[in-house]
Amino acid sequence: QSQSVSMSAEARFATSAAWLAQSKMTEIETGAAISGRNQEGDFGPDYPQYSWRVDISDTQLPQFKKIEVTVFNKNMARGGTYKLVLYKASGI
Repeated sequence: QSQSVSMSAEARFATSAAWLAQSKMTEIETGAAISGRNQEGDFGPDYPQYSWRVDISDTQLPQFKKIEVTVFNKNMARGGTYKLVLYKASGI
């Protein structure tokens, strides 16, 4: 039973973190122009155990930016990190 509870918590994290990361990525994509910057924050009272970090950096190809969204769950003993990466043309 203990293992089932642990697997259930991990599955719930994977589902929630993927959705939250995609939501944050969409927010970034529809926002202002992309520039090299880092930001972090949380998801508010609906998801108090989750926080996020965004790292936007240059790539070897000058017309592209690398956008990394990392979602953390501070209540998970291990494996509480989910990362989503997107390469986007900086002129779009």
